Parts: sequence; structure tokens; C-alpha cells
Amino acid sequence: MPGSLHSSNFGKFLPATRVSDHIIHVGTTVSDRAAFDALYRDILGFREFWHGGMTDDKTNWVDMRVPDGTDWFEYMLEVKNPTARTLGVMNHMALRVPSIQAGYKQVMERGLNPPQPPKIGRDGKWQLNLYDPNLTRVELMEPKPVEKPCCSPMLP
Repeated sequence: MPGSLHSSNFGKFLPATRVSDHIIHVGTTVSDRAAFDALYRDILGFREFWHGGMTDDKTNWVDMRVPDGTDWFEYMLEVKNPTARTLGVMNHMALRVPSIQAGYKQVMERGLNPPQPPKIGRDGKWQLNLYDPNLTRVELMEPKPVEKPCCSPMLP
């Protein structure tokens, strides 16, 4: 409740050593975009703000921003007969970091050796892909593009 001890102390006791303080998006495989749009866009009020793909001429994912916020839900499209590894890549979450290089250094210092170094994704944002024991991808991601995103303009 507003003004409660819990709400007035929210976030004050998290350690400064955390890698991230915010999940900025989650993604999941979508088999029927129209059905997902009917819920997320039409009922819940999400709106598409960017879409992209592995190539400029194909849409493999659609980013749907939450109403009155900057976080989003990412539709992962065109996933046919996925392996466990593919499902882990597609069904993912992204943690906001102010600096991808600092996040990379921090996870390396803690004993994790990511399979690839940080890279700029198709959306123009720095990201680092990590995988949990179930092969689920966790992206560390800077919130703003440093390059022009592919495929479509990123709406405000």
C-alpha cells in the first residue's frame, strides 16, 4: 500500500553488487500472432514499437510495449519444431544494465564465461547473452540503441 513500510523501503536493501536492477523485457515463442495481439494489444493495451528479424526483409520478433511504460513483451515468431536449445534462446528475459562492458566484466569476475562476448543486436542495442542450466537465455541489455535498428523504426 502507498505509504507502507514496505513501499517506502522498496529497493533500498538490494546489494550494490547486483548485475541489474530491472527486467526490461521477456520474450516467448508465439504460434498465432493474431491470438496474442487479441490479448496483449486489444485487451491489455500493449502497442507495437519495433519489429525485426534475422534479415531485414523478414519479421522474426515483435516488441510490444506495456501501456504507460518502457518495458516490453517480445513475440518470437516463426519457431517451428524447436530443440531445447532453440526454446531456451527464444523464451528469454532481458536485464537492464547501464554498461554492457561493466556487466560483462562483473559476470566474468564471478566465474561465468559467456559463450560469446557482448554484441550489438539487430535492434541497435548492446547485449550479452547468458544461459542458465536449463538453456534459457538471459540477456544483459543496455536500454538505448547505439546504432540505427534494422528492419523498422523504433517508435517512441
